[in-house]
Amino acid sequence: MARPSTDELVRARLRALRTERGLSQEEVAARAGMAASTLSRLESGARRLALDHLAPLAGALGVDVGDLLAPATAADPRVHGRARTVEGMTV
Repeated sequence: MARPSTDELVRARLRALRTERGLSQEEVAARAGMAASTLSRLESGARRLALDHLAPLAGALGVDVGDLLAPATAADPRVHGRARTVEGMTV
């Protein structure tokens, strides 16, 4: 099985960060100073990412450029219970 290219990893990370933050392509594109169609093509691979795209996109997402280049972190496998109040304390 072939390893994904750096370009593919960055595109996937870009989409993951955007969706984690609940942002639309239009919102991120406006913050980055580009057209929503450009962002859509960047995420889908129809347009190749350039170094010039990374800083504005990172700023639009509120992350460092390195966060776009880093692999996505694995989800926490632990089960978390609901908060409850016991004797006036929330646990």
